[in-house]
Amino acid sequence: MLLDDILEYNLKNTQIYYPDHVRELCNTLKSYNLPWYKVRKKHYMLNCPIAFDIETSSFYQGKEKQAVMYVWQMSFAGLILIGSTWEEWVKSLRVIQEELNLSPGDRQICVYVHNLSYEFQFCRLWIEWLDVFAVETRQPVHATCTFGIEFKCSYMLSAYKLEKVGEHLIHHPVQKLTGYLDYHVIRHSLTPLTWDEIKYCINDVQVVVSFVYDEMQRNGNITKIPLTNTGYVRNFCRRSCLQGDDPKRRGFQRFHYMQVMAMLTISLPEYRQARRAFAGGYTHTSPFWANLTLDAADVGYLYSNDFTSAYPGEMVLSNRYPMSKGELIENITHDEFIKSINSYFCLFDVIFEGLESTFLFDNYISSSKCFLKEGAKVANGRVVSASRIGITLTDIDYEIIQKTYKWKSIKVAQFRRYKRGYLPTDFVKAILTLYADKTSLKNVKGQEIEYTRKKGMQNSCYGMICQRIINLIDEYQDDDWIHIQRTPEQLDEYELEQIDKYNANKNRFLFYLWALVVTASCRMHLWSAILECGKDYIYADTDSIKCLNYYKHKAYFDNYNQVIEYKIQKAAKYHSLPVEMFKPKTIKGVEKPIGVWDLEPMIIYKSKFLGAKRYCLEFFDPRDCTCNTELTVSGLNKHITFPYLWEKYHEEFWDHFTDGLEIPKSYTGKLIHSYIDDPIEGYVTDYMGNTAFYHEKSCVHLEESEYSLSITENYISYIED
Repeated sequence: MLLDDILEYNLKNTQIYYPDHVRELCNTLKSYNLPWYKVRKKHYMLNCPIAFDIETSSFYQGKEKQAVMYVWQMSFAGLILIGSTWEEWVKSLRVIQEELNLSPGDRQICVYVHNLSYEFQFCRLWIEWLDVFAVETRQPVHATCTFGIEFKCSYMLSAYKLEKVGEHLIHHPVQKLTGYLDYHVIRHSLTPLTWDEIKYCINDVQVVVSFVYDEMQRNGNITKIPLTNTGYVRNFCRRSCLQGDDPKRRGFQRFHYMQVMAMLTISLPEYRQARRAFAGGYTHTSPFWANLTLDAADVGYLYSNDFTSAYPGEMVLSNRYPMSKGELIENITHDEFIKSINSYFCLFDVIFEGLESTFLFDNYISSSKCFLKEGAKVANGRVVSASRIGITLTDIDYEIIQKTYKWKSIKVAQFRRYKRGYLPTDFVKAILTLYADKTSLKNVKGQEIEYTRKKGMQNSCYGMICQRIINLIDEYQDDDWIHIQRTPEQLDEYELEQIDKYNANKNRFLFYLWALVVTASCRMHLWSAILECGKDYIYADTDSIKCLNYYKHKAYFDNYNQVIEYKIQKAAKYHSLPVEMFKPKTIKGVEKPIGVWDLEPMIIYKSKFLGAKRYCLEFFDPRDCTCNTELTVSGLNKHITFPYLWEKYHEEFWDHFTDGLEIPKSYTGKLIHSYIDDPIEGYVTDYMGNTAFYHEKSCVHLEESEYSLSITENYISYIED
């Protein structure tokens, strides 16, 4: 039978095996005669989608946080194995190893876990691990155990929660079930589960198995699936840059691109300076309008304007990227500084004395980015004035600061400059291909999944560039997360080693300093709109601005888009690419130029902004002729929080949405994760009155958290002033 037929049958006809019947499951699995694919020399992987998941209860024993696993489930191409204790699980893995003749580094199976970091914390001390690779402390992406089983994280691969994964399945749709399992009650290994509860548990692993099967079809077989979602766009762009479309030119293209990369190397002091200068998107509320309820009857309608694919647009249209080795200039003169700022990409440390904001409606400099602060007046994290501050900047940041601050004196140190230029043509071509695919697939019936993929890949193009060269995270060694203590000399040696490895990488097609230009350029264009709108500016977030009196400023946005049209023509000519690649058409034949301002059709007639990612809007959407209210507060689940607040306050909600608003833990959607690394044991009574002994070697305690909406006294005082 084909794997497709096997999976379809097993998903429709649930076959459940218990730990005492693992051999029967393995015999059924072996009867499918699924192929083993070579990973590398003498290393093979079974081409079978397998998933693992657990359900847990968190509780307190006195004042001590505790957690216990009460059911685990695995799916082998749709065949279900289910148990309730870790001893059963370990015994089952041992039988699976024996029946499938598994051996680490020789014959392995791959098991996907949605959010591996959670399950890993529970099971990590029950089996022995040979290799654990993590992207952050306590965030393993894959881990191989002595049973010849490699666990991988399907969340890192999909970049979606399980509910969303279920919505985007192609070959064997399986929707995640909701509401069948009450997480507020305590269960343990002896708690009887209803059939609906068991179905809920089983369904979770079937969703993951179906997702892994889609990935197998997409990539060829299980060995070719990348570790993370970013891996797809990385592979696509690498092929575009180092191989291209023409087989006859591949050798030349790779040689040419590698020559460019060989020139774009970075030193350790340079990298450290770049890390200081790096900043993300600008997100802020104008203090002039903060904490006020804006009603259209009083101030007029609020409009929202967005950049079309802001970061990809900066990557293909800007010609301010560092495209040479850095030149360090000591004791730079004022004239040379001005000349360099206007002609080169520059990276430097600066100390301003007597700094003062000249723009009333917002402040650009982030207090957290300053390495020196004396006599600073800070409003909601932004520097209003200071007797002395030190900060690391790019030439683009300096250009914004010139327009928004004045100062008495300036001192520049560690000044580096680079020749400016466009990003390599092959990389630009890859970005534009993804943008065209996304644009042409938008709102096309039946192509929703592919559209989501292409959109994710396009957005990941920037994410690849800004990945750190040096990651100092805890490593998993000897059954624990170990923070490696290094002396300053050892740290320098380690970081130098990582920098040298980065520079020497023959497959490298990106340069870290490019990331600084992408975000800084986007901030510059966003701030040009903020300066234009002035008092009418209400809120900005990375690639969008909300303002009053839009039509008063419409000429600015139209002129900006004309400049983008000129940049498109200029970039197309430089790269020898068709102009149409920069402005592909939708399914309806409408051109969508990359990087332009695009007015959102919604009309906002009531709003309130408290700060970054903290606001509420009432708006009319002409696309479906509906009126909606949308709450956005970072860290809160708006689908849970807003209905609670509206039910409690009704029309008075707007008055209560301010400093001091308290939201109970049941209505926030926030969970506090407490990692417990020491063994715990005892007796616990479940919600049915059954008492059982529990023993966990390590676990995660989950607890709902209340939320208090607060605005600092300093910021309130600044707003009032």
